[in-house]
Amino acid sequence: MSEFRRVGGDLVPHRKPAGRRVLLQYEADLCNAVGITEEEYWYFVDKATAYNGKRAKEYELVPEVNNDIGTIILNLVIGIALTYIGTLLAPKPKQPAEQKRIKTEDATGISRFARSDSFNSVQELATIGSTVPLVFAATGVRVSSQLLWSQLISRKNYQELRAVLLYSYGELASKPDFEGFAIGDTLIKNFPKGKLALYFSKGAGNSNRISESGGQRYSEGTLRRFDQDSQDVMSVWWHEDNDWKEYFSGTRTPGTQVEFGVFAPIPNRSQYKINYELVLVQENLRGDSRDSAIEKRRKVAAEFASRAGVYRITGSGTNIFYEISAAEEQTGNFTHNKVEDVKHSVERRRIDADEVLSIGEQYLYDGCVYICTAQSIEDPWRVGGPNKRYTLKHEETIHGNKPGDLNNQSAINFKRLPHDTVIPMRVAIGAVTNNRDCEATEIGLKSTVWRRINGFANVNSQPSESVIQQYERDNGNIQLGGMTKYVRRVSFFKLYAREINSNTWRDITVDASGRATFFCIAGQSTREQYNSIRIYTPRRGQFEYRLVPFGGNFVLRHLGANRPAILLTGYNGQSQRDQYNATTNGYRYVCYGREQRLTDAFVNNPEFFVGEAPRAVIGQVSGTSRNVWGTIPGSTQFVTVETRFDGSFRSSKGGNVTVTGNDYYYTRETTVGQRHSRRRVTTVTKVFRGRNVADSGNERYVAGSRRVNSGSRQLFEIRRQTRQFVANTPTFQGDITPTRLSGTGSGFRVNVRYWSAGNVLHFTIINQGANYAIGDRLRITIPGHSYSVDFSITQVGRVENIGNILLRYNAIADYFLYDAESASHQDGPEHSIAYVNEFQEIENFSYPNLAVAGIKLNSGKEWSNFADVSAYIRQGIKIPRLTINNAGNVVVGSARASNNFAEIAYALLTDSRFGAGETIGANQVARRDMAIAAEYCRANGFSWDGVVAEKQNLREFIFVNAGYNLLDFTIKGGRFGLFPSYPYNSDYEINTNASVRPLIKALFTDGNMRNMKVSFLTPEERQMFRATVVYREDVVNGFGEKHSVTLALAEGTTDQQEALPEETFDMSGFCKSREHARKFAKQALLVRRHVDHGLRFETTPQAAMALEPGEYFRVVSEATHTSRFQTGSIGPTGTIFSKDSLADGNYSVYFWRPGTTVVNTTTLTVRNGQAVGAALRGTVFSIANSTTENRVYKVETLQYAEDGLVEISGSFVPLRDGDKFQVLDWDESNFVNL
Repeated sequence: MSEFRRVGGDLVPHRKPAGRRVLLQYEADLCNAVGITEEEYWYFVDKATAYNGKRAKEYELVPEVNNDIGTIILNLVIGIALTYIGTLLAPKPKQPAEQKRIKTEDATGISRFARSDSFNSVQELATIGSTVPLVFAATGVRVSSQLLWSQLISRKNYQELRAVLLYSYGELASKPDFEGFAIGDTLIKNFPKGKLALYFSKGAGNSNRISESGGQRYSEGTLRRFDQDSQDVMSVWWHEDNDWKEYFSGTRTPGTQVEFGVFAPIPNRSQYKINYELVLVQENLRGDSRDSAIEKRRKVAAEFASRAGVYRITGSGTNIFYEISAAEEQTGNFTHNKVEDVKHSVERRRIDADEVLSIGEQYLYDGCVYICTAQSIEDPWRVGGPNKRYTLKHEETIHGNKPGDLNNQSAINFKRLPHDTVIPMRVAIGAVTNNRDCEATEIGLKSTVWRRINGFANVNSQPSESVIQQYERDNGNIQLGGMTKYVRRVSFFKLYAREINSNTWRDITVDASGRATFFCIAGQSTREQYNSIRIYTPRRGQFEYRLVPFGGNFVLRHLGANRPAILLTGYNGQSQRDQYNATTNGYRYVCYGREQRLTDAFVNNPEFFVGEAPRAVIGQVSGTSRNVWGTIPGSTQFVTVETRFDGSFRSSKGGNVTVTGNDYYYTRETTVGQRHSRRRVTTVTKVFRGRNVADSGNERYVAGSRRVNSGSRQLFEIRRQTRQFVANTPTFQGDITPTRLSGTGSGFRVNVRYWSAGNVLHFTIINQGANYAIGDRLRITIPGHSYSVDFSITQVGRVENIGNILLRYNAIADYFLYDAESASHQDGPEHSIAYVNEFQEIENFSYPNLAVAGIKLNSGKEWSNFADVSAYIRQGIKIPRLTINNAGNVVVGSARASNNFAEIAYALLTDSRFGAGETIGANQVARRDMAIAAEYCRANGFSWDGVVAEKQNLREFIFVNAGYNLLDFTIKGGRFGLFPSYPYNSDYEINTNASVRPLIKALFTDGNMRNMKVSFLTPEERQMFRATVVYREDVVNGFGEKHSVTLALAEGTTDQQEALPEETFDMSGFCKSREHARKFAKQALLVRRHVDHGLRFETTPQAAMALEPGEYFRVVSEATHTSRFQTGSIGPTGTIFSKDSLADGNYSVYFWRPGTTVVNTTTLTVRNGQAVGAALRGTVFSIANSTTENRVYKVETLQYAEDGLVEISGSFVPLRDGDKFQVLDWDESNFVNL
């Protein structure tokens, strides 16, 4: 609106250029109502503002804003003040009497909880047959580990990992620095030191187990030792022997069937109530107001039906039929209070049920698993549509029996409390299968268990009934505070076991007395809890385990308030010796936990008590830190669990007994065979529940004492027996009053059973006593025996007057009564299998000659995955040093770390521990050549700092890596060796001097060769390229970084050089020198440019006897690819043998005398086909002429051929300028850097 109405009624624009502002509309209306002018109003405003120069106290913090244009002061509180003035000017109504009011306190719990952490994954164990790494280094290399041993331990709110990591075979020359270890790409030094402990054994001994002693532990890690009192860090507490054992342990994190729990509960004839509210009906209320208040109180107390549930069960529990009604909730006669909230909540519950029920999913109902197989309509359920029905088919009975049949009984109008009905829920069953034969398996669990109350009335603060009535009489009001907090929920499950290939699951969830029970986990926060259960099996083997959840309603019906469940409490600093344990069917489990009866104090949250929560009768003991020490001795036996005798056996006229119509009997009939056989034959028939039954491994049926006889036939009562653990007769059994070590309690008595063999003790409470407090210490001493145990009180009191509670059994109930409730099992399983430890009784399990690290690590937000644990190892394993002394003798020195590839190859060929020493050994190695190669590598800066981490063909490994170090891998006379590929000077440096020429050791011509074959490289193989060599630069204790050099021959233009294809040589696994990489790149380029062929031929042993692999020979032949030569040989008498006869004259020739090591030149004089003089008799020669080209080759192989000849293969050696090596032309001007 662009205009306002002024005082008196005229319209004015809402803005003016200067002066006082225009009155706001409500100000103009105020002036008109009071009858004052605009000037009078502003006069009042000015006076009010200037009154005593003060501002009201409530405006002291409101700033004044001064306008520098003129003298106008704009006070920010004018609008508020004017409102106040308007109120003063208005007529004053009569003030009512002050109302009596109470608002009780709020109850707010913690809503944010400290985070719990765990390891999401753990590095896989090395398997049998895995390659043991070998670390060769003198200047450092980062090495990844292999996991040899591992164990995860649950520490209540976190996990501890223990692991042994393999880095190398053999003894390392030095221990890695603490700063050099890393998990993934993060150095371990950056992690909290208090969360880890690190150890290292260099691999020198025959054990190398990780120990607190011997200087293995790094001082930087400060993780305390907790419950372990063994010096051997990676030993296992073995409950069977009550001792630490050096057994094998392997941990893994399963990937399938890891989650388990009942979840997504749906209503079954369930009741709904609106959130509680205290409603007062004051005496002064009349008419509709009073009726409305009374009706609201009735609405709060009203019970509404969820209008969904099981309406039919058939086939003795085989089929369950569930219905969701489409009719609106019948909300009763509420005329003053709307019931849309009730309709919405009930509708929401039915929508949830429709979304949870889905064909193919499995559900738990009364201890049985069912599969949803059909639904009446495909469309989603909705109010006003048709009722929707589901069919669930029985899949498996896990515990107890199938539910009984139920005839069509509409579930629409039932209003049962959450604990008072069977709640269908989705179910996920966890499973573990051993990967190896073992004696024990430990299953680590991660659980999140809670119940939450959100926005409910704090009913604990509700005053007494007399106070409420007084306030109603005084027309007062009481408003309850709000309550939002997490409260306790208890989640239950069972553990089953069986051997692989067995079809029978055995329930191993029993208490210390051998009675079947349930595990439970209690929680009241969103923080994860970590627990573990270790199972010792009847024998070594592979087993399967099953973790099956159960609803609280089901457990309550089966255990009641007197039989205990096993509450997993997690690790709280207890010794592993003090863990709870029980045995059944040959299985023994241990865990951190205690027996917990389902008392009112345990299964009810006090937040739902109206008024002050009932107090416990302080001093009565209801829980102790433990009640069993050791393993109760005994055996598995068949125990009678049910005896039935029909009693209606009848005799017929012939005297026979009939059993027609009977459902329970055991008959034994003896007959005598006829003719050839007169044996007595006994036939047994067993009938139980109207069907023939047979014995199994865990259940059998036997005859009882009562019977009816009829001739050859006997009919007995029938007894059903199941296999159960039966304890041996104790050494002592009786009632004892424990000695009080602290506190003031008295009267506490227990029934004690004690077995002297193994000092095993178990007690049950028979008198709770009085005046005890949590934390009191007690002692039991066995009369007549020098044995006693100490324990503490962990739970005191029992809840009385349980009736004044809005929601009973709320800590274990599966479903909800109020909208304000939610729980951890609403949307998914509450538990998961965090890890599996598998233990093998391998005595004195050790790591001989292995360099290993040990680590203990607490889970945390810093890491969640334990994988790729690496270490920067400065000095690798010790190997012999090879040198040549001043006298020219080979010296095999003491072992130390080395990065010399010749020494590495020598060790691999001769060491019988990690190399081929058993099959090759030192006698089959050319030691001098190896020593020369070692000096050559040292002199030229060729190094090999790396790890042999994969299975290798030894000959191929040496051959390939020799090439990277410009060495030849040779086999001379059956002996392996390495030798420099190129000439070297007296200091073993590669001689790139232009005057260096190859030493020719033999000459081959057509006169002493046959079957010569020449192999040329293909055009593709001769394609020039850019050579990129990748090497590694390390930061000590850090991570290596790859670098590269790229070279090309200085030929053509820059564009042509860059257009060449690139060939990459990755030497980063061992090369840390840029110069080494450049030398290799130069050689690779020159070889490609000049070496284009190789050859193979046969010759006589005499002609080849002076040659060895790696040496040079010359070939002159017309049959070769080279220029044609006149070649031949000279016999002992001077006769010349040649393809073409030689005319008389003088010839310049190359000649070689078999048995010598060089080729020489001289002049041959020929007369009448004879060589003049005796100097050249017995030689091979080749006549040089102006078209002759030199062809020199390097020997690659020498081996015997047919007919007693020797086959030689060689590679072409390009020469230039008078027999100089072209591949050593390493002058920088010949190359360009790209």
